[in-house]
Amino acid sequence: MAEGNALHDKSLQATEIEADVAKQGGLLGRKVFALDCVTSTNEVARKLGNEGYPEGTLVIAEEQSSGKGRYERSWFSPPHKGLWFSMILRPQTQHDKISLLTLLAGLAIANAVEQTLQLAPSIKWPNDLLFDGQKFCGVLAEGQSVGNSVAFIVLGIGINVNHKMGDFPEELQPTATSLRIKAGRPVGRAALLSCILSSFEELYSNFNKGNHAEAVRAWEKRCPWVAKRAQIHIDNRVIEGVFEGIDRLGRARLRLVNGELAVLTAGELGTA
Repeated sequence: MAEGNALHDKSLQATEIEADVAKQGGLLGRKVFALDCVTSTNEVARKLGNEGYPEGTLVIAEEQSSGKGRYERSWFSPPHKGLWFSMILRPQTQHDKISLLTLLAGLAIANAVEQTLQLAPSIKWPNDLLFDGQKFCGVLAEGQSVGNSVAFIVLGIGINVNHKMGDFPEELQPTATSLRIKAGRPVGRAALLSCILSSFEELYSNFNKGNHAEAVRAWEKRCPWVAKRAQIHIDNRVIEGVFEGIDRLGRARLRLVNGELAVLTAGELGTA
């Protein structure tokens, strides 16, 4: 396939995304804001959510000047290289299930990548997708509250799609990768986005029905840390044990040396 035909250098158009979603009868992406450069798609989506924009509204940008990761970390988001987007979700759920949505989004992306590129990424709790230990995708869910209930959730996703290794800053090159690097060819961003939205739509529908046991099992199959000794870093602490996967709320289950089960809502998973 010629590079120019892969759509990697074509700007993503709101009308084309909306038409594709409508054709599939989907909810996610019915209303799209396709922007050139923003500080963060999560920031734009949060403003739209507060203005009452409906569930499924999608904000996608060609570039983020201050892309966000967990713990206010930055996410390198150069123009026309990746998929940088955020969705407004309005689930009827409690705060304690927001973490599970992050995991379901990661599963949807892994499924879509495998379907479109025949590549099988691994998932690391709570929000990273990797190939051979190198990260190509992160997910960030941020909830907006009204009283004790969730008014809406902004689900932000950043995927390194068509970066070459030289496109990454030198400090990221040992730990970052892209779909283009792994596939050995340019990747069509619009087709990949369509597949991700379709995959997540099904998982999100089941989430709203309370049917996510199967998705939890599928997530665990993609996580190579399951049933292995691992560490979870929380603030300045390190907890060691055997990682037993996740529970129905997306929390990490770590079997400690003394036999007790630690159930953790936050932290960084790594190899012991």
